[in-house]
Amino acid sequence: MRVLQVTSYFYPHVGGLETYVYNLSKHLVKRGHEVVVYTSNLPKSKHYEVFDGLEIRRFNAFTKPLGNPFTLGMFKSLLNVKGFDIVHAHDEHAFTANLAALTRLINGKPIVISSHGRLSYDYWLGKLLLFLYERTAMRLTLKGAQAVIVLSGSDKEYLSRFGIDPQKIRVIPNALTPFQSNLYPVKEGPEKEYGFEGKHLILYVGQLLRRKGVQYLIDALPKISSAIKDVRLAIVGDGDYKGELMKRVRACKVQGFVDFLGRISNEKLVQMYSKCDVLVLPSLAEGVPNVILEAMSRGKPVIATQIPGITDYFQETAYLVKPSDAESLSEAVIDVLSNNYVAENLGKKGQALLENNFTWSKVADSVLELYNGILNNYKD
Repeated sequence: MRVLQVTSYFYPHVGGLETYVYNLSKHLVKRGHEVVVYTSNLPKSKHYEVFDGLEIRRFNAFTKPLGNPFTLGMFKSLLNVKGFDIVHAHDEHAFTANLAALTRLINGKPIVISSHGRLSYDYWLGKLLLFLYERTAMRLTLKGAQAVIVLSGSDKEYLSRFGIDPQKIRVIPNALTPFQSNLYPVKEGPEKEYGFEGKHLILYVGQLLRRKGVQYLIDALPKISSAIKDVRLAIVGDGDYKGELMKRVRACKVQGFVDFLGRISNEKLVQMYSKCDVLVLPSLAEGVPNVILEAMSRGKPVIATQIPGITDYFQETAYLVKPSDAESLSEAVIDVLSNNYVAENLGKKGQALLENNFTWSKVADSVLELYNGILNNYKD
């Protein structure tokens, strides 16, 4: 089978979407299938290359409103996809997925669209644009697909509200990225390099975007630092919202408790998971976040928000709080850092959950079963 994966971002861009597409594609290749990836040229890199057995074509993005790359050059290539058996587009909020669904009307190829979680904005213009988009372009994009993959049952219920046939929505969860599980041994390093020795280390990993909610974690730090001695917050990742977060740190007067580490190597990231005392993901919207799986693979307690996707899978294995609520975040962090039983119990439950779920082999098998079912019943 020859599969075309269409995604707004891909390697060398870093994020959960990119990780998902990469790992799914790699497992399809291992099973003897050919995979080509169409994506944006952000950050600027080669327009064509073969990487880890994947053929990658990158198209220039002339703008990216709300972080969404507009890649008009991809349109022409999507019109002529005769060499592919199936097109798999990712993120129904992405312009690239809109293009893939639109060109299907001409190229006639069956299309699968993966939803990677809901979007959420905490300002009125973003909320208005999202409201209008979901009832127009998103709805048409999903209705044009032969199948829609969602990460959780709540996402399936949500998309059904827009008139998407529930029978064509398949729930296939995310999986643990292999290199974060156990390929790197635990060793000394980050705590000495960054001055974390003897500290209670709170870890955030992810892009620095408004919807990730890091601002509320920073707002919670004054109360946390007054209750817990020698506490530090390590923020791993980069993004457009970094400047605002740094201003927030100064406004809260917690400069001595926060370290912006930027992007770090995979090996160093594993060490950070191993050395931290708790991972906090205060997002306003998510699918099934890789960072939660990665932290749980190291037996670490996780604090996250009560939002769809996370509540579907981690209700019993993570400490969940209200989104956009610094007070609840501070109380949760203080509880975990001051109570060894709570921390150890969450860590053990998380590891047990991973042992029975969230493997890429299961995800790839489910996606291939879906592909084959579509091809067996599809007529141009």
